[in-house]
Amino acid sequence: MVGDILFGLGANGRVYMNRDGTLAGWKDVGGPVEWIHGGTGKLLCARIPAGWGGACFDVNTERWTVIGQP
Repeated sequence: MVGDILFGLGANGRVYMNRDGTLAGWKDVGGPVEWIHGGTGKLLCARIPAGWGGACFDVNTERWTVIGQP
């Protein structure tokens, strides 16, 4: 959870976000990733497979920023 927004990691490695807590509220926001980690405020970070480092998802813009590239 980041703030009042829920995140989940699907079996397919995709990241899902839910802003309203309902079953219908889940939205695919990207992937694949190996794991997710709640950040601070409105930021979620994830580990990208295949040696690409990590990425952070900004819930305000709904965009990923790659960090720590090799």
